[in-house]
Amino acid sequence: MSPKRTQKSRQKSRQKSSQIKGSPKKKPPVSPPPAILSLCIAQRNVAIYSHSVADIKSISDVHRAYTTVNPPPTIRGYLYILEDKLEEFERVTGAEMAGWLIDIAHGLCDPSERRGQLVVWDEDQYRPVGGQDPLEAKVYEYRIDVIVSLTKISLRNVKSVTRASGLAGTMANAVKTRDGRCWVTGSTIITVNSHVCPKRMGNEQGAFIYSRYTGSPAPPGLTIYDPCFGICLCKNFDTFFDIYGIGFRKILDGNGQIQYGVHNFSEHNLDRLGYAFANSTTQPVHGFIITPPDPTSPPPGLMYWHYLQCVIRRFGHRMFRESDNMSTLSNPCQWRATRKMEMKMKVVSGQRLC
Repeated sequence: MSPKRTQKSRQKSRQKSSQIKGSPKKKPPVSPPPAILSLCIAQRNVAIYSHSVADIKSISDVHRAYTTVNPPPTIRGYLYILEDKLEEFERVTGAEMAGWLIDIAHGLCDPSERRGQLVVWDEDQYRPVGGQDPLEAKVYEYRIDVIVSLTKISLRNVKSVTRASGLAGTMANAVKTRDGRCWVTGSTIITVNSHVCPKRMGNEQGAFIYSRYTGSPAPPGLTIYDPCFGICLCKNFDTFFDIYGIGFRKILDGNGQIQYGVHNFSEHNLDRLGYAFANSTTQPVHGFIITPPDPTSPPPGLMYWHYLQCVIRRFGHRMFRESDNMSTLSNPCQWRATRKMEMKMKVVSGQRLC
């Protein structure tokens, strides 16, 4: 038997075996990759934090930690800041649509002056993005004509421990007296002081963030233990708020009064009492509208900073997170430690703490 004849026989045999009744004639198509949304900025517009300051104890340490140098004139390409599946962004943005992404891009890239413009590549050209535009699975660019300093990343590798005495105890008492109840549940029992900015950030860095994100000079003598850096939450929500698992998105009601939408950035389905649920009939906390006991304290700018950290924690691109000296803490491994801690964290299920 010739080689050609043998080859034809084998082909016929394979064809017969593939045409067995009930078997598909063609291999099923490979599932398409998920629809991805990305946010980036040109590298030539990103200032470089030039120093790593392990322990910030003075205003000079703050200045050193936030000192930047211009990028090399020959630098090309883009720094990717956020990225995830389109559906994950849509879950958070809700009715805000592209307006949410515009605001977040300002907050991450140019929070003080908000001079940039969000554009997206559409077919064969860039077009500006409008606030009412639907989000798309495309690459969005924050375009700006100046060099900007990006928002630094606060990495919480352990949950803050609030002491019952000293400055921390005094702060906790003041926050509980001011608020009187949990922001989310309205409960007046078993509440704790949740820190908007971590205590380890220190007084000087806390004052710097206050000034940059509220747009007002920090009050003289402001410390990280000032009540403006805390809110009253029940223990369940404090656990997630502390590691940027839930954030509060500022909105205005019909009378111009400040309210917040609760956004769940964690990997857990949380209900309005702060514990995990599997029943679809349980009311989720995500999207729940709350009215703060005191709309001026904490200042909305500080709550905005905390919300940005939640966005970074959930959607932060690896390029952004691993940029030089981008963290408010010095250990780059703390990002992974924070994520690992939450995955191991025991979520209260069925036991109501508030």
